[in-house]
Amino acid sequence: MNGKEVEVTFDIDLAAVSQVYEALTQPVPARGRDLAGVHLKPPRTVLHFYIGGIDEIRSRRLRVRRRRDRLIISLESKHVLREDRLSIEKEERTEIPNMPLADAAVLLARGTKVTSSFIKNQHRMILESEFGLLKASLDQMLPFRADRPAVLMSPFWHLEFEEINSWPLAHFLQSVLFRENFADLRPLQESKWRTAALGSPAPLKAMSSRRLREYFDELLARGADESDWPGPR
Repeated sequence: MNGKEVEVTFDIDLAAVSQVYEALTQPVPARGRDLAGVHLKPPRTVLHFYIGGIDEIRSRRLRVRRRRDRLIISLESKHVLREDRLSIEKEERTEIPNMPLADAAVLLARGTKVTSSFIKNQHRMILESEFGLLKASLDQMLPFRADRPAVLMSPFWHLEFEEINSWPLAHFLQSVLFRENFADLRPLQESKWRTAALGSPAPLKAMSSRRLREYFDELLARGADESDWPGPR
């Protein structure tokens, strides 16, 4: 993850989650002439820990997910370059793409303060049109206190569209698909980490690599247990 990212994010009411999901994945003829296909990706659970002194312009996070029986840990940073009512452009950089568990334990043991932390259950898809590709993600967010993970806030949902190919986000926002299904949604009013913050920043207690793995495993398992499938049942 290095380079510019252009995206737009919306708040989704719980009652509208299934409707939004269906609008993204319904049979092709009903989607409008500007969408040729949808490619579903496997759902996944990811942990986000926003750390250090961050603000609305710059942020730094530790991201944790599972690949088979391995934990994939990365240290990342984002810098907002431009934003308007709908879209935001950021410069992203992966500082450490595959951080060893022992190094993550050292980072957190140095008194690094966790400003915000949450579990993200992602339902991902790639939208294809004659203009190129666009990434969509319908995300269930589960904020928790990093130093007291038993404290869990009620989940909330976001819908995110992100440029990944030659289909410009500005063009997508004028498409039939967007105008007929998503134009009335509420644009995100503040950064995700700020919405998910539960109290003031706090450091984690020093943990061994083994205990930190158990901590991450427990949170990922909780995310999987709390995952609410948005599609038809």
